[in-house]
Amino acid sequence: MKVDMHVHTLKSSCSLNPIRLLKKLCSKMGILPFICDHNTLTKTDFGIPGEEISTDRGEFIGLFLNEAVNDRDIFEAMDKVKEQGGLIYLPHPFDENRGRSLCRYNILNDREFKKRVDIVEVFNSRCRDNRPNEMAYQYAKMNNMLMGVGSDSHFPWELGNAYLI
Repeated sequence: MKVDMHVHTLKSSCSLNPIRLLKKLCSKMGILPFICDHNTLTKTDFGIPGEEISTDRGEFIGLFLNEAVNDRDIFEAMDKVKEQGGLIYLPHPFDENRGRSLCRYNILNDREFKKRVDIVEVFNSRCRDNRPNEMAYQYAKMNNMLMGVGSDSHFPWELGNAYLI
């Protein structure tokens, strides 16, 4: 099974991925997507529900959610994910080209923050170069964290650019 841990639909204003087309492409490519729209929870009949949550200290993804997380305080938002039995996934944490990337907020080495993290995205195919991915890999390795990958697909042709088997 192929798993793409970071996919967007039309419900993210920056995405052009219609849900019906995503479903068809995922089926054709044998991909289980984690649907992670920006600040909204999109449930589908073919993927894992998640949300890319913008907070006062950057953005992270909550996976396996039942309800949207509307809190902008990063620690309270992370706690709301955990209360639902969800997982905390750090997307593109070292990509300085993204305005809400965690590396811009001096939080990645905070002890309380690291205690809540479950998975670090160590390869994001939308990074302009591989340096942020390498830094994420080293961070996950140094902190003994699980590692994930995602296409961060905003367009149909990006789906499957990165996945786990």
